[in-house]
Amino acid sequence: MKYIYILLLSVIIPFASFSQLEVGAGWSSVAASDGVNAVSSGGIQMNLDYNVTSDSKLRVAPGLNTVMLFSTDDWGDPLLIFDVMPGVQVGLEYVNLKVNYSLFDNLLWYGLGSRIPIGDSHGISISLQASAVGGIGLGWGSVGYSYKFN
Repeated sequence: MKYIYILLLSVIIPFASFSQLEVGAGWSSVAASDGVNAVSSGGIQMNLDYNVTSDSKLRVAPGLNTVMLFSTDDWGDPLLIFDVMPGVQVGLEYVNLKVNYSLFDNLLWYGLGSRIPIGDSHGISISLQASAVGGIGLGWGSVGYSYKFN
């Protein structure tokens, strides 16, 4: 079955237009709080998404976020936290509703995202999302550079 997908992709990709493909990277931070104590961690994030409504004012862009956070454990030793989060953005060019699913933590993240264009290809991406697990509130913010292929 996987060979059928590989064959389909190898036939479709050379003829596909990548004019709405967007890649980006930047700073990411995640915070958690139970209402009394709070912790946070920072790191880098890489983004990839594709706007499937290329000639519309509405933006529907499935994508993938990869986050690497740097933290310390209870003993002060360095700790690297890695997560992959597929998701979708729906909205206009400047304001999008975002939903991401954390594959490693089984969490749904909801929030807002924005891409502020600087010329035709370059831009600044901003995102703020929230989630909750077991009475602990989680917040995830990111800001970074994005490049849209024309």
